[in-house]
Amino acid sequence: MSMYLFSSFPKVSPNGLVARLFLAFLATAGLFYVNIMPAIVNGLIEALHFSNQQAGSVASANIYGAAFGALLIVPFVRRMQWQPVALGFLLALVCIDLASLAITHPTTLLTVRFLHGFVGGMLVGTGFSVMARTAQPDRSFGMLLVVQYGLGGLGVMLIPGLVPVFGTAILFLALVAFSLVTLGMLPFLPEYHVDEQESRARAAAHAGVRAVP
Repeated sequence: MSMYLFSSFPKVSPNGLVARLFLAFLATAGLFYVNIMPAIVNGLIEALHFSNQQAGSVASANIYGAAFGALLIVPFVRRMQWQPVALGFLLALVCIDLASLAITHPTTLLTVRFLHGFVGGMLVGTGFSVMARTAQPDRSFGMLLVVQYGLGGLGVMLIPGLVPVFGTAILFLALVAFSLVTLGMLPFLPEYHVDEQESRARAAAHAGVRAVP
């Protein structure tokens, strides 16, 4: 049912500029908080009166969760229908960010943000896997850097000034907004099926490479 839902949308050109932009958002959504991390840490200190160590621990939990999530998804990403999975990850990120609005205890927030990072890491692994299936992954990665640094710099510049007015809500709502924008792009991406013949050729080319020098 979910794949039928996606197939009903018009698709952008698989290797065009718009597709690269959409893939860049997909691969960034799970880790966008890293790009605005200074603003998040500063917001937790100013709005929730966390200590420097508490705010840093929350940020670290988010990052370590992403590392575990990205590692876990690696063996499965080639075998799954990535669009419904990405949809589930994005919806989960939105829910966790909205839940974070009501949390003021450092330990609870640390746990919730670790879960957010874990889901986000799996989404990032999925996004990079799909990006690698394009005809020119290097150009897609270049677009990824433009999105990350461009929007990340904008967030670091604007969000700290909004924290005194809106509190920590603005931190998590910014992440919700990014996930929702990515959700709006997801249905218009092609399926990017795995090319089994190309995969076998790559595996054969690296068959003689020693794992340990």
